[in-house]
Amino acid sequence: MLATLTPRQRAMVVLRFLEDLPAAEVAGLLGVVEDTVKSQAARGVEALCEPVRTRLACVIGDAVRSRLSSSAKIERLTIPGETPSADPFLPAATGDSTYQLGVRVTDQHGAGAVYVQLLAVVTTNNSGVLRRDPADAVAVQSPLPPLTAEQAADVVLTRGLIP
Repeated sequence: MLATLTPRQRAMVVLRFLEDLPAAEVAGLLGVVEDTVKSQAARGVEALCEPVRTRLACVIGDAVRSRLSSSAKIERLTIPGETPSADPFLPAATGDSTYQLGVRVTDQHGAGAVYVQLLAVVTTNNSGVLRRDPADAVAVQSPLPPLTAEQAADVVLTRGLIP
């Protein structure tokens, strides 16, 4: 995965985090200022985490969807100014840069209720086209079973608990 980084980022990430050198020493070795080392190393680590974060978000999203049975009643919690989506689990694009979509799912057989909150960030790329960031994944509240190792890793990654 290090091969996906630019040579400069790769050098900074390896020296800073794998060799555990201070940013000032890495800056001296590479002939750049310390702030450049800090920002390039942070961007490099973020680039390494992004594919993992995206994959784990998909795994958790699939798990939540499969958990919902056909007997569940889905109630859409709308957001003012929102354009409705055919799929209540896919947020609709709005003019806002960030918003939350809530979906309340209730089992009609009385087995309990599950509240699922999907966080979606809608941003624009350089051409002005709207895109969704799948890394801002799914937060699930009980009564779902305990988190698996993959789900726990996703929570750690999406909340930025590790760089």
